Amino acid sequence: YESKSLKQYKNFQIEVRDKAYCLLGSDRVFDNLKQLMEHLKGQVLRTDDVSFTLKRCCPPKPREISNLLIATKKAMDWQPVYHISQLSFHRILKDQIVQLEHLGRGTRTQIYAGKLSYNEDNDRETSGPEKDTKVILKVLDPSHRDISLAFFETASLMRQVSHKHIVLLHGVCVRDVESKSAAQ
Repeated sequence: YESKSLKQYKNFQIEVRDKAYCLLGSDRVFDNLKQLMEHLKGQVLRTDDVSFTLKRCCPPKPREISNLLIATKKAMDWQPVYHISQLSFHRILKDQIVQLEHLGRGTRTQIYAGKLSYNEDNDRETSGPEKDTKVILKVLDPSHRDISLAFFETASLMRQVSHKHIVLLHGVCVRDVESKSAAQ
């Protein structure tokens, strides 16, 4: 997530200022990400009411959702439920979604009525007529970015399953810290 003056790494609040890295709220700065990761080894981090000791810090791999991964177990024990390359859902651009009235809230999401605009042949390069579809938008609350992977896993599962009792997932829109899924 980038703003004009601040670049943060999702979930772990790392700031990049004037080519220096630091934890958000800390005065200690490091010349590069590697030095910061070395410093974080063995440190105790607290999020919500959970504290954990960092055993190993891993720089990001291309196309990963988060920009910094932190493993708290041995490498052999640590296996994510899904590799990000296994997640599959259609990407929706922000300008294809119109968010309408607020319908309520889920456990960690806000629910809105909305409209999804798309070309019939699903190609943004063609100048064919756009169609609008009424959708329900499920917006992950930015304060719950810690469950964004679970949000994407759910969207991927919904995209792969077709059943009369499961809503059709059109896709997911990710913009900065905001994640939205659009379903019929």
